[in-house]
Amino acid sequence: MDTDLLPINEDEWSQWGFLGPPESGFNYSWIHLQDELNFIGNKTTIPHCSLYYSSRKKFLFLVQSSKYKKSLWDITDLEFTFNKDSENFLVINRGISLLHLFSTSTNFIRLLVKIQKIPVNSFIQPEIENNIQYESKKQAVQVKGPTSFSTSNRETGIISDLDVIITKSDEERIRTDGKLAIYDTKIVVTPTKDPRSPITLELNDIEHFQKVTMLCIFFVFYMKDGRCYEISFRDTQESDIEFVYHSIDRLFHSKK
Repeated sequence: MDTDLLPINEDEWSQWGFLGPPESGFNYSWIHLQDELNFIGNKTTIPHCSLYYSSRKKFLFLVQSSKYKKSLWDITDLEFTFNKDSENFLVINRGISLLHLFSTSTNFIRLLVKIQKIPVNSFIQPEIENNIQYESKKQAVQVKGPTSFSTSNRETGIISDLDVIITKSDEERIRTDGKLAIYDTKIVVTPTKDPRSPITLELNDIEHFQKVTMLCIFFVFYMKDGRCYEISFRDTQESDIEFVYHSIDRLFHSKK
């Protein structure tokens, strides 16, 4: 057995839904939830993990640790409860076995509540409960002019200098911070760490794009050659994101 996969392939961890590495060739469309999550088992731990959520499969996550190879994590049969002393400390009980999750983020907790894996009870801080976005409670957002970025020509939707994260959804899951600019024929993200290597999405190469509201608002671009990109936003007002969405939508359909 490949020692790099231990302890995830051991019986102790398979009972908690750890399935091993993702299948190659399948696009799970991962959404980053948090870093520095720690799994504490009965005998071993999986420390310092990055956690991703699949936008295509309701109860499927990806756990990536600096110590072990990444593994799918299926929580379909798991129920989470809070440790009574801390809402950042979750417990999963299965018979006489316990799995502890330490340093859980607010985003992760919100998602677990939304997919009904944690009951909304007295252990959840009111601000967490109030920020859960339920589909039935969505309201239309009035599209106004942007306040947190630049527009050189609002009529044509040309936008620049917007802080974003772009993610290429494939087996490697490349995630890059950068600045978004939208032109008449293309969308460009200039990476913060490597501005000489911009990521360009030509509008004519986009098969379909959509806006997704989950824990946050992000855009998904499906390219004609099979690639898929996600763009999420840093410190951007919802009204500004709506303006960006409608600008892209107008330009995209003008190319049809």
